[in-house]
Amino acid sequence: MHLTLALQLLVVVWDSGNPQIEVDTTVTITMKRNEFVPTFFPTRYSVSISEHDAVGTNITTVSAKDEDLPVSTMLLF
Repeated sequence: MHLTLALQLLVVVWDSGNPQIEVDTTVTITMKRNEFVPTFFPTRYSVSISEHDAVGTNITTVSAKDEDLPVSTMLLF
């Protein structure tokens, strides 16, 4: 059985200015689900970045496992 699964991630960022500015956005990931739901590890991520980091700077790596896929398959987010 194939179902469609949607995951929503809330991304919140803020600066260290005075007054502090905070913005957020929701990222939706839609995927076709087979038998197993992907498992993210760790289940929660938190990173700090500088407002001076260059555009395109890699800020974190997200890891997930999906039992429906071969071990060598790369998941892209």
